[in-house]
Amino acid sequence: MNSLKIKKFLKSFFIYHFVILGGFFFSAFTYADDFSPPTSQYNYLGQGIRHILDSRHYDAAIGIYVQSLQTGRVYFSKNAQSLLAPASIQKLITVSAALLFLKPTFQFTTSLFKTGSIDHGVLNGNLYVQFSGDPSLKRSDLFALLSKLKTKGIEQINGNVIIDDNAFDHIPYPPGWAWDDLSYDYAAPLRTIVIDRNRFSMRFAPSRVAGAHAILSTNLPNGVITIFNHVRTTRYRVRHCPVSIYSNDRNQFAIHGCLLQSAGKQSRALAVRNMLPLAKAYVDEALKNENIAYIGKIKEAKTPLNSVVLAQHDSAPLSQLIMHLLKKSDNLYANALLKKMGAVYFHRPGSWQNGLAAEKAILLPVGLNISNVRLNDGAGLSRYNYVTPLFMSKVLWTINRNATLKKYLVPALPIAGVDGTLIYRMSNLGKQQCLRAKTGSTDNISSLAGFVRTKNHGLVSFVVIANNFVNNRYWYVSLENKIGEYLYHAP
Repeated sequence: MNSLKIKKFLKSFFIYHFVILGGFFFSAFTYADDFSPPTSQYNYLGQGIRHILDSRHYDAAIGIYVQSLQTGRVYFSKNAQSLLAPASIQKLITVSAALLFLKPTFQFTTSLFKTGSIDHGVLNGNLYVQFSGDPSLKRSDLFALLSKLKTKGIEQINGNVIIDDNAFDHIPYPPGWAWDDLSYDYAAPLRTIVIDRNRFSMRFAPSRVAGAHAILSTNLPNGVITIFNHVRTTRYRVRHCPVSIYSNDRNQFAIHGCLLQSAGKQSRALAVRNMLPLAKAYVDEALKNENIAYIGKIKEAKTPLNSVVLAQHDSAPLSQLIMHLLKKSDNLYANALLKKMGAVYFHRPGSWQNGLAAEKAILLPVGLNISNVRLNDGAGLSRYNYVTPLFMSKVLWTINRNATLKKYLVPALPIAGVDGTLIYRMSNLGKQQCLRAKTGSTDNISSLAGFVRTKNHGLVSFVVIANNFVNNRYWYVSLENKIGEYLYHAP
């Protein structure tokens, strides 16, 4: 073989093996559970997480993705492209879109409008109370807003008081919410009217007489809800007799079960299924407090285009609203942002559908294509939501690389051992304040996604999602905690 043929042979041999080995290493960086890692450092991190997984038997579908945010290197990957239900880590998607589109300074505005003229303290026309879907609006805010009528010289209304709840559509729930969740505060309905997060407290007190109905009471005005009380007071504990609560959109609550006498008073945080009666009751009460009479009725209708604004109440800016949303994992706040994005983007009442369509259009330019996942709400409560660990890792990558998201979203995340939904988790990391992440949980879902500023590997993102387990969720929360702590301490 002459020298020219030898050179050609060596060149082709080198290229062939370079391509083969290059493909091997690329795959190893992408799917660490399928290939041996290419470096000892990478191997150590991957083996450490694998050891955590192998330390006990987990009966769930588990997806994990861990990546360096400085180099892009994937430290560990398991079921990276499997579709899994995310629960509340989905709020990272909603908040990212809201900050990018509505902007950090965005505020919800609740307004008073009038038609007609004001003559000697009398409004000869209608008063309109226009809600905007503000998830932070409180009863005290509504009362303070209506008190401003006096400063406008209004002491009597010769007309109707109209409640406008048309900023959003009138479909309170998205597809996939479990019907037995709907009575509880975490599944509060979302139309346009939001007051005190559309929640109330129901108090339970055992009767002094065993066998008699328990005493039920609420903090709501009379007539807003109807209670069908089937709760029996018992002297001894009765098996298979839990307190159960079911309701409908007519604000009828059927309460069944047993209440032990010795257990004392209890309470449940519940959702007002239809907010219109409560809004009417509060508006009537606020006007009476100000001694403002009205000769008509309190009705529901749209604010006419020729109406004149009298007063407004602005929410805190979005940059502050998301602090509560993410720290406390508030479903109502997240869903209100989703519908508001739909309303602003498409210039029509916000809905689940146009909110998701707006979110898709907003996120696509920053490299997040939600066509590759399935979303039905903004909070992650729908049982029809599915994401992949890889997609959620891309969300974290985008948050870290985008100046607006990094400035406003990251500080709003719960800090392990310090606050929010992580206040009692990974407490040994609290002093360092090195782990910020969003939690997610339902009956058979546990998830955690966020950032760790590690001792030896810089800033790392991680996603852990567990689905379809039948054992106690504690084991999967513990798994998330172990991975988070390991990533911080790993040498």
